[in-house]
Amino acid sequence: MKVYNITKDYKSYKSAALATALPYSLMFLAVLLGFAVAPINLFIVFYLILLVLASIWAKKIMASLKKHPAFSLAVYLIMFLSLSFKPKILAVLAIFIILTILYSRQLYKRIFLKNAKELGLLEKISKTDCLTKISNRRAFDEFFQSSWQKAAKDIKPLTVFVIDIDHFKLYNDHYGHIAGDNCLVRIAAAIDSCFKRHGDMFARYGGEEFVGLVQNTINDDIDKFAEQIRLSVEGLEIPAAPNAPWSFVTISIGVAKCIPDLNLTPNTLIELADTALYQAKSAGRNKVMKYFKDVY
Repeated sequence: MKVYNITKDYKSYKSAALATALPYSLMFLAVLLGFAVAPINLFIVFYLILLVLASIWAKKIMASLKKHPAFSLAVYLIMFLSLSFKPKILAVLAIFIILTILYSRQLYKRIFLKNAKELGLLEKISKTDCLTKISNRRAFDEFFQSSWQKAAKDIKPLTVFVIDIDHFKLYNDHYGHIAGDNCLVRIAAAIDSCFKRHGDMFARYGGEEFVGLVQNTINDDIDKFAEQIRLSVEGLEIPAAPNAPWSFVTISIGVAKCIPDLNLTPNTLIELADTALYQAKSAGRNKVMKYFKDVY
């Protein structure tokens, strides 16, 4: 997943790094100019100290970036050769330029890569349900759209599961919203553990409703998988509200399957699964219903 535009941000971050590095390098320049008029022995000692520090600095930067290994060698050669520059002001300018480049590269790494990491984290947060820690509707919609297009091209079926917790309002009213949140978290984790194959997707769709997507599955496997999901929640044995029809919290599942058509939208399959879910609720809940239409 692409979490930031490296081409777009590269120049702005690099310019910021150079702008930050320049004042520090100017301070180095001021000090060096002072030593440039000092006795030659004192200047050489001071220069060699800076040379060692800058060389170590360059080595660390190159090791961290893991690219352009010849750059370090070029830095060493230029700085050593600059000792022979006459007048000494040329040596001062040489080390000034090199230190500016090195420092700006280090700042670029700190600023740009740190921000890229933060952007990636924000992207992940924006696609994660804050309560259950599974994917949210936005993440599902994006994944579903790309899966729809790929399946249409490959002529492979997609199956959607729309899942609703039975009588969840009764549960919330009786046990309270904190218990209701805990119930959602446990059920989300149980169902999420069922969607283990590559290409599977499970997300919280809103409230007490969840949605799942599996790819390229035959009808018999769909039946078994849907029943596995239902039993995974029933097996948690979460006590239901006293006025609920069962002793434990249960779920109803609507299932729809099709081979995608690019002339249709993914919402077509969601609507079919919603219809199947409505039938499961009308039939008494705690059931799996399928609604397959002539779209596959």
